[in-house]
Amino acid sequence: MPDNTKAIDLDQTIDAIAQHGVAKGLGKFLNDAEFQAILVRQICEEFDELNPRLVRFVLKRAAPLVAKASGKSMAWLGKVSQQRLTKILKLTPGYANVMSALEQVLATADLAQRAEQELAAIRKGTLRRNEAEHLDFLSSDLKRHAEILHDLDDIKVGIEKLLNPQPPLRLDIITQKRKQRRFVYGTRYVEFQGRRDEIAQLDAFINAAPMVSWHLITGSGGQGKSRLALEFCLQVGGAWRAGFLSANTTYDHWEDWRPDQPTLIVVDYVARRGEAVGQAIRHAAANAQNYEFPVRFLLLERDMQSDDEWAKQFWGPGRTDQISLEDTCHRQKPIELADPGPDELWTIMQGMNATLDETRREECLEKLSTIDKESRALYAAFLGEALTANDNVLEWSTTDLAREILQRDQENFWPKDVTEQDENLLALATMTAGTPIEALGVLKDTNLFPALNKNTTFDRQGTITGHIDGKIFFPLEPDILGELFVLEVLYYNTNLAIKHPSRERHNLIRGIAWHSAPTGMNEFLVRCARDFPNHKTMKTLSMPLDSPGDTPEVIAASLFTIGQMSDHLSYAGEGGLLHEHTLALCNAFQNDGHMVIQLNAAFAAPREFGALHDTSQPDLAQTLFDELSILADKHPDIEGFQAPKAAVTLLMISDIAINGRHTEAQLLLYEAVNIARRFPAHFYSQIVLTAAPKAQELLARDYQARNEDSSDS
Repeated sequence: MPDNTKAIDLDQTIDAIAQHGVAKGLGKFLNDAEFQAILVRQICEEFDELNPRLVRFVLKRAAPLVAKASGKSMAWLGKVSQQRLTKILKLTPGYANVMSALEQVLATADLAQRAEQELAAIRKGTLRRNEAEHLDFLSSDLKRHAEILHDLDDIKVGIEKLLNPQPPLRLDIITQKRKQRRFVYGTRYVEFQGRRDEIAQLDAFINAAPMVSWHLITGSGGQGKSRLALEFCLQVGGAWRAGFLSANTTYDHWEDWRPDQPTLIVVDYVARRGEAVGQAIRHAAANAQNYEFPVRFLLLERDMQSDDEWAKQFWGPGRTDQISLEDTCHRQKPIELADPGPDELWTIMQGMNATLDETRREECLEKLSTIDKESRALYAAFLGEALTANDNVLEWSTTDLAREILQRDQENFWPKDVTEQDENLLALATMTAGTPIEALGVLKDTNLFPALNKNTTFDRQGTITGHIDGKIFFPLEPDILGELFVLEVLYYNTNLAIKHPSRERHNLIRGIAWHSAPTGMNEFLVRCARDFPNHKTMKTLSMPLDSPGDTPEVIAASLFTIGQMSDHLSYAGEGGLLHEHTLALCNAFQNDGHMVIQLNAAFAAPREFGALHDTSQPDLAQTLFDELSILADKHPDIEGFQAPKAAVTLLMISDIAINGRHTEAQLLLYEAVNIARRFPAHFYSQIVLTAAPKAQELLARDYQARNEDSSDS
C-alpha cells in the first residue's frame, strides 16, 4: 500500500484486506507488512499510551507464532525458535498493554456484530430504533468487518495458546487388542462397579473450596487405583478437563501456566517423578490467586512412607516447600482402597468367565480369599479366567495364578518367533518402566538384545505389550504380570558357575537396568518385594551391585533400595534374604573410599534393623547396630551417619528395657535424643524427637511396674 495510507481508517483497511481473501485468516495478513503497519497505526490512534515501536515489535514477534498456530507452513519455525519468540514476548515490557488493546479491538468486533443484529431487527420491525444500543458501531461494510474481527479473535486465542500451553492430559482407553490387554485398566474389560465411598470422596475433593489442591489414592498393585481414577475422569469430564499426565511428558510450563477451564490432573506412578510433581503443585499453589478455574492433582501410588525417597523429593528440601504442599493437601490421610466388596469381585469373575453361575459364587469368593488374602480386583480377574480351564486352583498361590495367566498370554498372543534376546529387551523395559532406544544404542554387548534398528523388533515388542512407538520399548503390563515375567526370565541356579550364560545374562541385564534407570529399578524391586517376596529370583536380583564397573552412585542406590524392601520381606517372613541384605549393608559401611555408598547404607539401616527384629534375628540386629556405630563414631559431625544411629538406638530401647536393663535403656534414650537435637533437620532425627517422650513414658511405666512387683514379692 502507498505511504498515504495513514489517513485510511479501519473500515477502508478491512475492505482492502477483503480483496485479498480475508477468509484465509488473519495469520496471513498479520505477516503482511502493509497490513501490519495499518494495524499498528489503528491501535496507536485509539490508545495514545501505546508506543508504535512497541506495538510493531510485538506484532512482528507474534506474527510467525500466529501463522504456526493456525497451521500455516512456516517450516523454519522449529521448537527452539518458537520457545525463543515466546520468551521474547513474555519479557517485552508493555506486552500486556498491547494484548489489552487487541482485546478492546475484539470488543469493538462484538459491538459491531450486535449492531448488525440490531439493524436487521429494525428492518424486520422487531426492534425500535430508539431501543438499539450499538448502531454507532456500524461499519461501512458490516459483513467484512465482522469477518476480519472474527479472524482477529481466532488469532488472539492462538497467541494465548502459544503463550499459555495446557498440560497434556490423556485418557488411554484401549479399543484395540482388548482381549490381549484385558487386564489393563484402560480396556475397561469388565463393568466398573462399587467404589461408591471412594467416588464420594473424590467428588468432595474436586468440589472443595480451594482453587488448588491435591489428594492421594493408595492401594496395593491390582487393587484398582488406575481404573477408579479413569472412571472418575470420565464421570466429571463434561465439566472438567480431566486426564492422566503422561509419564514421559516434556511439559515444563507449570511456573506460568494458567488453566483455561477446571482441570483435574491424574498422576499415576507418582513415585517415578515425585520431585517434578511436587514442584508442579507448588507452582500452581503460588499462582492460585490469579486462576479463574480450579485445579486438582490426583496422585496414585501404592503407598507413601515418609522415608521413601520419592516422598522426600515430593515434599521438597525446605520447610517453605513442605508448608506449601501441606496447605494444598485436601486431606492428610489418603484415600486407601479397601478390598472390593463381594458383589464387585463376583462381577469381575463373571466378566472374565461367562460360564460361572450363581451356584458357584461363595465357592469362588472363598477360593479367592485363600489365594490372595487381600482379595484384589486383579486377582479376581485372574481367577475368573483361570477357572475356564482349570478348576483345581484352591491350593494355588498368587504366584501360581499369575504364572497361569502369563503362560496363557504367551501361548495365545505373543509372536511365535520371540527369541531370548526379545525376552531380554522386554525384561529390561519392564524393570526400568520403559526403555528409550537411545539408552540401548551405547551398549557394547550387541548379542544381549535384538537388532534395535529393525522394524521387526518394534513389531514383536509391540505385539507383546500392545504399544508400538518407534522410540521407546514399553514394559509388560499389568505390573504384576510384568514383575513375574522378569523374575521368571532372569532366574538362574545359584550353583551354576560364574561364567554360565544364565548367570551372566542375569547380572548383565540387572546392571544395565540399574545404570540406565536407578529410580525405575528401585520402584520395580520394591514392587517385587511386595508382590513376590518368596520368588527364588529375589535372592539374586534384590542384592546390591558389587561389580568393578558399577559406579558408586548406582551402588548407593541399590543399597538404599534394601531399606525400601525390608518391610515387605519381613511381612513375608523372608528372614534369609534379610540376613543377606544386612551383611551387604555392613560390608558397605566399611567402604571408606566412597562416602555416598556409606551414607545410603546408613539410611537403609533403621528399616533393616526393624525387619530383623520382626523376624527374630536379634544377634544380626546387634551386629548391624555395632557396625553402624563404628561408622558413626568415625564421623561425629556427619548427620547422615549420626541420625540413623540415633534411630536404631531408639529401636533397641524396648528390648533392653524388657530384659530389666533400665539404666542402660535410659542412657541409650538420652544418647539418641542428644544426637537428634544436634541434627534436627534430618528425617530420622525428627522421628526420634517425636517418639522420645513416648519412649520415656513407657520406660517410666515399666520401671514402676517392676518395682511394684518387687515390693509385693
